[in-house]
Amino acid sequence: MPTLNVIVKGIGICYGKNPDWKFLFPFDRHHRVRFNDGSGRTTPLAFPHETISILAANPTSRWGLVQSEFDNFVDVTAGYAHKDGIMSVQDSGCLGVSLVIKDGVFHQEEDTHCRYLLKSNGAATKPPAQIGYSARIELSGDQFTIASMHLPGSPMTVSGDTTIEFDNSCPGRSEDGDADFEMIYNLVQDARDPAREFTIERDPQDAPTLLDRIQNAIAKIMSPGGQKTVFDNPLKGEPGLPCNLVVAGDSTGLP
Repeated sequence: MPTLNVIVKGIGICYGKNPDWKFLFPFDRHHRVRFNDGSGRTTPLAFPHETISILAANPTSRWGLVQSEFDNFVDVTAGYAHKDGIMSVQDSGCLGVSLVIKDGVFHQEEDTHCRYLLKSNGAATKPPAQIGYSARIELSGDQFTIASMHLPGSPMTVSGDTTIEFDNSCPGRSEDGDADFEMIYNLVQDARDPAREFTIERDPQDAPTLLDRIQNAIAKIMSPGGQKTVFDNPLKGEPGLPCNLVVAGDSTGLP
């Protein structure tokens, strides 16, 4: 039976509403929800009110998850985060893209290379740890249909074993900076206190040392235009922070 693997990476929120896995992607000029159809062709799908759906014909897979892998991700509705749940902000569709995958099984695809902690008002609420970086939804059936308002040739039909990808990470930027985690607050808010927000920070033990900073500064000076590209999910000592996927174990307040 053919299998479709859907890789999802970059800043976004994943949650389950049986029989659907749902993803909400915030976007801006750097985060473009790039769809790779498996042939190397990439299409940006960052448009207001964009909804992407994936389903299998005569599915043999059923909605599910590998709990231990789901738990590796930062859960924004866990006791260390928005313990009262989250809900959509008004007009969030103008600032986000929705991906809905039916009858799939959730897996973790990648970890972060470094350890990160969650903070609220400067205090750590989740201790440093490697966390889930990207996910994979696996579904099986006779064939698969991918539909989107801005996808050329939509609806697209896929037959046979195939891997596709939705990438909402930064392709590379010229300056080091904060994680893109805060972008989720363009789409959701704390169910009880809309002003409550969290940040993700790298464990200081994994952050660039003084020598690393000097080497990075030299590389920046020597690079064209005096800039050094910073990629997501850096190695220990490299500049940058992860543009990582998070999950919502409690999806009560989400569409």
